[in-house]
Order: sequence, then C-alpha cells, then structure tokens
Amino acid sequence: MAIGNATKKAKASAANKAKNVAQSGAAPTAPLEGHAERSATLRLYVKDRELLKQAKLAALQDDTSLSQLWEDWATEWLKNR
Repeated sequence: MAIGNATKKAKASAANKAKNVAQSGAAPTAPLEGHAERSATLRLYVKDRELLKQAKLAALQDDTSLSQLWEDWATEWLKNR
C-alpha cells in the first residue's frame, strides 16, 4: 500500500469515527498520552505468543503500555551498547 493511500484511509477512518460518536451522543475518547508527539510507528512481530502475553500482562499490571516498555528497553539497550 502506498503511503498516500494510507494517509487517505486514516483520514477517512477518523472522520467516520467522529461521525459515529456525534450520532451516538457518546463522549469522544481522549487520545493516548504523547500520541501527537510520536515520530514513527513500529510493528513488531513476536514468534513466542507466551512472551507477548506475559509482556501485555506486565504492562497492564504496571499501568503502562507495550509501546512504552519497548521504548524504555530500546533506550537502555542503546545506552549499554
């Protein structure tokens, strides 16, 4: 998929969500903290499903996100490298 098409689809999806929220009368959800300042999106593929499950549970217990866990790990790894 070309980046131009992805941008168009993302804008259309956001418009549809806003339209659905307006029609239902529900309050819109707040965006993720720091979402506006992110510089990139990363998809990780994890072969070990159990590892991913444990990481999700740990993130939930620590009241954080997998993205934040990965960013913290990558920062530490780069410092120690």
